[in-house]
Amino acid sequence: MLQLVTAPKNEASELVERLLRRSQRESDSERAEVIVELVEELLLRRFTQLNREEVRRMFQLHDLRKSRVWQEAHETGIEKGIEKGRAEGIEQGEARAHQKTVQRLIAKGKTPKEIAALLGFTLAQVRRLARR
Repeated sequence: MLQLVTAPKNEASELVERLLRRSQRESDSERAEVIVELVEELLLRRFTQLNREEVRRMFQLHDLRKSRVWQEAHETGIEKGIEKGRAEGIEQGEARAHQKTVQRLIAKGKTPKEIAALLGFTLAQVRRLARR
């Protein structure tokens, strides 16, 4: 990959081909995807007069993106992104629910210490939720 940085245009094609073949042999589909993305970004920076689509055509990256390995890696990335989004959404939803509960209990005259005991939170957690 480092050779690709300084290689003349005619040698770059051969280097890209070797890198892409290596990525296709890669058993870890996520790693293969990273290799392809790095090559693409490097080529975009190296050949600034070309846009992304021209780089993909010139170095046949568009063909690779149609391969089974690429599709699997792409699907895996999407699935992980969805899972992460759900987890963050659940965490945020729980935090908002806890915040509302703490604020309601404070409005009813409960002390932070009582609220912590009722909800099983630490006093610091109750104070943090009360401030939001």
